[in-house]
Amino acid sequence: MFGDVFHGGLLTVFAMYLCLATPTKGSLVEAAAPIRYFALLMGIFSVFCGFCYNDFASVPIYTFGDSCYTYTEGKSQPDLKPDCVYPVGVDPSWYLSTETELSFMNSLKMKLAVIFGVAQMCLGIFLKGSNALHARSPIDFLFEFVPQIITMLALFGFMDYLIMLKWMNNYEGEEFTAPGIITSMIDMFLRGGVPSNETDRPLIGTVAEQTELMQLLVLIVLICVPLMLLVKPIWFLLAGCCSRKKKVDVSEAVSPATDIDAGDNFISAEM
Repeated sequence: MFGDVFHGGLLTVFAMYLCLATPTKGSLVEAAAPIRYFALLMGIFSVFCGFCYNDFASVPIYTFGDSCYTYTEGKSQPDLKPDCVYPVGVDPSWYLSTETELSFMNSLKMKLAVIFGVAQMCLGIFLKGSNALHARSPIDFLFEFVPQIITMLALFGFMDYLIMLKWMNNYEGEEFTAPGIITSMIDMFLRGGVPSNETDRPLIGTVAEQTELMQLLVLIVLICVPLMLLVKPIWFLLAGCCSRKKKVDVSEAVSPATDIDAGDNFISAEM
């Protein structure tokens, strides 16, 4: 919901109040009762994201130790401590940068939101698959769950993989070779994986290998989409036709016997 500890904490406290308070007729607690657990989870995960960003109402917090950067009076650039990695989340010193703080933090938050969102959607698809298994519905499992999870991973899972690969590459001094993730995904569909910017460095192997992989993923998605959208309606259509045909056959088989019984009754009445 939010991206900082302060607002997430406020939402968590309010949601806990809704969960613990006794609702009275016409009160705010009664009106908000249906969403109290949803609001509680939103608040908890907002606090979690806030610690990932080390952000408290846009103020950096040093919850997990000192920064990995040291500042010297008279120097415009800080010095990075050797072999230092901030233990949890973003190093708070990034918030003190006047040149790159906004672009860096916005990019990081957007990419983390994409990764968390894809993970959440995959969880929902796996829950759907478990429901299909529980209901003993092979048509739902094979032609809804399977193509849906494959499509999700082939598209957005692959995009998350590219994001993490880009994070692990060092483009210092060669920033112009860093590929754009959105541009790469657009090229994947519109150009068959061939990069539109010739200076972009491939994230996976060579340009040819990355292009072949993207083309394979697009082909998999194109196969999964009709399986996901057409097989189940066609199955129910055929099942409905078979069911109606059986009813017609049964009614035709019963009709002659009914006529014979009626004739016997008529003869008995005349005698």
